[in-house]
Amino acid sequence: MAGSDQGRTFGGFSPQLIEFLEGLSANNNKAWFEHHRDDYEALFKEPARQFVTAISGQLGKLAPDLKAEPKIGRSIHRINRDTRFSKDKTPYRPLLHFVFWRGAKPNASPAFHFVIGPRYVGVGAGMWALMPGQLEAYRDAVANQMKAAALAAAIENATKIKGIVLDPPALKRLPAGYEANHPHNDLLRYKGIVVRGEGPIPKTLFGAGAIDLALDRLRPFVAVHDWLVTHLASGSFTPE
Repeated sequence: MAGSDQGRTFGGFSPQLIEFLEGLSANNNKAWFEHHRDDYEALFKEPARQFVTAISGQLGKLAPDLKAEPKIGRSIHRINRDTRFSKDKTPYRPLLHFVFWRGAKPNASPAFHFVIGPRYVGVGAGMWALMPGQLEAYRDAVANQMKAAALAAAIENATKIKGIVLDPPALKRLPAGYEANHPHNDLLRYKGIVVRGEGPIPKTLFGAGAIDLALDRLRPFVAVHDWLVTHLASGSFTPE
């Protein structure tokens, strides 16, 4: 089926999805969730699968070989939180979070993110945490002034758009062994690169324009994604 045909197979999310997320945000406990499990299945889980299936044929408009798998734990983030190592013990994420990635695993590869929250739509791209091999490849690339300038330009172009920001660096100082006079040494203080933004929920989310909405909102992040795919290939990440 052609990508444009796939896009038309998804008619949009229900406005009741937002009501479900608002309710879960206000009542983040197992008893409330179990009482509303039918809403989770009908408003969250099944439409999410349909959305991923529909958008999969059009992701080539953003980047080649992006993976989109309509499964929980793949392109659809789990609504359950892992609270074992978190101070926040609330059991659920009141978000419908999609990820489209290039590589072996969605949580260890450069990816695009599209998020529906109770009061906003969020978008972003990058990698939250670089694994040791990836971090070495990233730092080697950023140490090269030309490559660092290309990443800085990609970030600058994305963050020119209102509401889009670069997450702050993990380190206060440069890692050992790098020159302090490097023109883009601020990029060396990162252990993961994430550019993101959010805005009000548009009416198009609830109609046939939902697919185009996601693609349009993700397009500013293409250059950052492409840079990561190109320069992390020498680390433990290998694009397929």
